[in-house]
Amino acid sequence: MILSSAIILGGCVPENDLKPPNDELTVPNSPAVESVKYEKAPVFETAWPTSFNRDELISSALSEIFASFDARKPTFDERKIAVYIDPEIPERHHEWIRELSENTILMMSREIEETVSVIVGTQPSFMHQVVEGNSLDMPMVDDFGDNVRPCDYSWGACSGGNTIYVGAGTRGLDALHRSPKFARMLSHKSLHVVQDHIDYQSGGQTPPRDMENFRPVWFVEGFAEFYGYAMNDYLELHQYHQSQNRWFEYASLRDLEEWNLEKSEDKYLWGQAAIEYIVANVGFEALVELYLLLEEGQTFEEAFVNSVGIDLDQFYEAFDEWAMSQF
Repeated sequence: MILSSAIILGGCVPENDLKPPNDELTVPNSPAVESVKYEKAPVFETAWPTSFNRDELISSALSEIFASFDARKPTFDERKIAVYIDPEIPERHHEWIRELSENTILMMSREIEETVSVIVGTQPSFMHQVVEGNSLDMPMVDDFGDNVRPCDYSWGACSGGNTIYVGAGTRGLDALHRSPKFARMLSHKSLHVVQDHIDYQSGGQTPPRDMENFRPVWFVEGFAEFYGYAMNDYLELHQYHQSQNRWFEYASLRDLEEWNLEKSEDKYLWGQAAIEYIVANVGFEALVELYLLLEEGQTFEEAFVNSVGIDLDQFYEAFDEWAMSQF
């Protein structure tokens, strides 16, 4: 079951704000990303360490999620995805766009029941054509709750129900493979739809702490950031993006539980690192289990302790200690 919503996980920073830089518009074809072997750092043999560097954290987290990806690939259910690519996008890009779309969704095909449709176009008119021609859910967008409308982005991403639209725009299509922002946008939004497939009780939102279906923003957005960047690295499209968190003042994950415009980027950046910390310690499957427990009706805090193994306050204390040491 999945509920249709205006923007998946309302309050998500509008993806059309993420414009491709000019130097991505005329770059010629480039070689594939060099494969990197990630290994779990010895420090993570001890539960919830607080003394390590970011490289050790990332290597450990990617080692864990790549092992899960390897185990999950043989279980792909190809009935769970349909990909539509605008013929205006050069044919040479279709294979990797399809591969990225399919892997992002089908890594979680055991956990979802319905088919997810991914539409990749250059203009919203292609999205309308595909939606109307195939009787799909219409991807929607709003302005933080106001002016709800069908997605009108040329460059950007939005979703509704079981459908995702990712706009590549009309500029720089020859060099689309050189745009990690585009690839990240596709995987990030696609993962949000998977999250909503499983966690339908959140209603496609991130309810605040005073609500029974509370979902921390840092967790929901951080999961999508980590998963999207990890998937691109796993497929050797783009190397994993290490967000420069030290550029942003850090207080505590507790301050990043709910939406506010002053700290919107922090929730993505520190949320990504917090998800890395969970995966490095207990593996990617613990996150999947957390979502399955939410599906059963547990509160976020109940599901967290029952899947991750420590309660949310203990996790905050450990992560905050490490994060503060990075300054």
